[in-house]
Amino acid sequence: MLLINKNVTTATNYLEKEKKSKNHFAFLSKFTDNKQINIIFYLLAVEELCVCDIACLLNLSMASASHHLRKLANQKHLGY
Repeated sequence: MLLINKNVTTATNYLEKEKKSKNHFAFLSKFTDNKQINIIFYLLAVEELCVCDIACLLNLSMASASHHLRKLANQKHLGY
C-alpha cells in the first residue's frame, strides 16, 4: 500500500481544526455515517486522496474505504 504521508498528515490536521466548526457539521448532518463526513473533510483539506490514503486515515480496509467513496460518488457528493 502506497501512502502519501504529507496528504495524510494535512488531512488529519485539517479535520482536527475543523471539528470546532459546527457550521460544517450542520451541513453534513444528513450523512448517517461519520466515515463519510470524515472523508469529505479530508478531501476538503487535500483535494485528492487515493483509496489507500482514505483507508489509512479511517483505519479501514481498502475495500471498505472504496465502498464509502462509491456511496458518496453515487449520491453525487464526489466527482471523479
